[in-house]
Amino acid sequence: MRLYSFQDQEAIDAINALEDDAVLFTDLTKSHLFKTSQDNKMMFEAYRWMGEKLAQKTGVYIDSDYGKLPPLPWWSWYKVDGKNEEPSSEYEMTNWGRLDVPYVKTYLLTLEVPDELVLLSDINAFYNCLQGQPCFDYMSEEDEEDARENFAIRCDMYADILDEKLGEDIRSIIYESWENIFIVDGSRRLKTIETGLPIMPIIQEKYDVQAAFPYMMKKFVVDIKVAIGEDEE
Repeated sequence: MRLYSFQDQEAIDAINALEDDAVLFTDLTKSHLFKTSQDNKMMFEAYRWMGEKLAQKTGVYIDSDYGKLPPLPWWSWYKVDGKNEEPSSEYEMTNWGRLDVPYVKTYLLTLEVPDELVLLSDINAFYNCLQGQPCFDYMSEEDEEDARENFAIRCDMYADILDEKLGEDIRSIIYESWENIFIVDGSRRLKTIETGLPIMPIIQEKYDVQAAFPYMMKKFVVDIKVAIGEDEE
């Protein structure tokens, strides 16, 4: 499967240092996005959940002192605006939310990863998971609005009476709805989002499909080029 992944210099160095048949798992201590998410329990839970789903599909786990654990994913793009083609730099996320260093030299990797190692999902639907919200995006606009209102009512009930069973019911609704993000046939309704921000007041969603895979290998790499920053002479 042809995929495209933005990575920083440290990741490139680690890939180049690999032996031909060696695998490289995501290092939580070095991944900016995962480090950032540790301060946001909802985001971290979404990444953990995606890791579990990826392990269930691929059967790939990491041996640890705590037993077999699902590896956190390597992320890449499968489709941008509905096409399996090289993404522009606006799809780069290694600098996303970075406060320590506002700009990091970034590379774009063209990859060929075996289909059986790849889990595809609709990235705009995945934002529901990152926010800890249910994913009702595949409903009609009217049905989605009703579903979200009903869900809000149940959450209010839980907050008022702190019923453990109701709390489990809410969590079940959330996790079951997250399965919708794996529908990547383009059937999800693309939304126009009003952000309230002066720089980008309106966002029109595109049909973008992200890809997660459990590990990197040198043989997956077809091409590497500088996406942001200057190439060294």
